[in-house]
Amino acid sequence: DEDRQTIEKDAIDLWNNITEKKYSQQCKSHGGLLESLFNIRFKFPLALELEVTKACNCDCSFCYNTWKGENNYVHNITPSPHMPIGVLTKILEEAANSNCFRIRISGGESMLHPQWQKIAEILSNTNTHNAIFTNGIYIPDRIKTLKRAYNEILISLHGNELTHNHLVKNNDGYKTSLEAIKVSLDHIPSVIVETLLHPDVVPTLEHL
Repeated sequence: DEDRQTIEKDAIDLWNNITEKKYSQQCKSHGGLLESLFNIRFKFPLALELEVTKACNCDCSFCYNTWKGENNYVHNITPSPHMPIGVLTKILEEAANSNCFRIRISGGESMLHPQWQKIAEILSNTNTHNAIFTNGIYIPDRIKTLKRAYNEILISLHGNELTHNHLVKNNDGYKTSLEAIKVSLDHIPSVIVETLLHPDVVPTLEHL
């Protein structure tokens, strides 16, 4: 009974921190705490992904970010490749102050943002779970800064060496990703390999 009361108290505290409406007996009468969680309005998203730049130093044949080229509607709307640091700072601070659980930074290549160190500095002062998605090229040189800001790093690796290099159009891509994974494992709590289920990759999954 004591454990149940503790769990219920923690759940109600969570409810009150992340929702606009305080937990009450009325909520309880509508099926209980867990059931009511499915019908609540949150103050702020619990998870947030920010594509901070459309710049990239790879040319992956499968990439959905068609905004890389200059002759497309997205480029015409936002000609600068990078999200303005003022806007980005405001979003990150609001997320941190609104009980957002998880923030993921991506791109393009996320570390091509000219203020990548500022982004890391802001995130290092939050209590959120912070993740960064990268092709790994900059990790060895920047790991000291990254480990202060991120709980998780996601690194692209698509099959064996021949397949990966072909897909990312970089003859050193596979070796770069492996080195980034090795370095990250020594410094970052969670390291995730991101693999595309491309027809060329599926036969090489056993290799991974």
